[in-house]
Amino acid sequence: ELSYYNQGIHLIEQEDDTMGYMAIYKRESFAQGIEQGIEQGIEQGMDKGRLIALQSTLQKQLQLKFRELDAATQERLQNASAAELELWTERILFADSLEAVFEE
Repeated sequence: ELSYYNQGIHLIEQEDDTMGYMAIYKRESFAQGIEQGIEQGIEQGMDKGRLIALQSTLQKQLQLKFRELDAATQERLQNASAAELELWTERILFADSLEAVFEE
């Protein structure tokens, strides 16, 4: 009977060890997930900040060169991608008109 008892205790201890390892693994996995989420959030925030800076810079340049911007132009700036904004920021240097900045 003592032998069965010892075997049972041994099995319980093994199970506790396994559960302990699983708990550690789950904690580490959770921590990794949180860390990845934070990194993605930071990256998205930086991309959004860059986009806002490009929009703001181009809007200011357009206003200085061509005066007041109509609602359609302002909306176009708000909906533009970073690549479009970069292209338009280069074009404004040589454009003679607002239309020339945005021509396809």
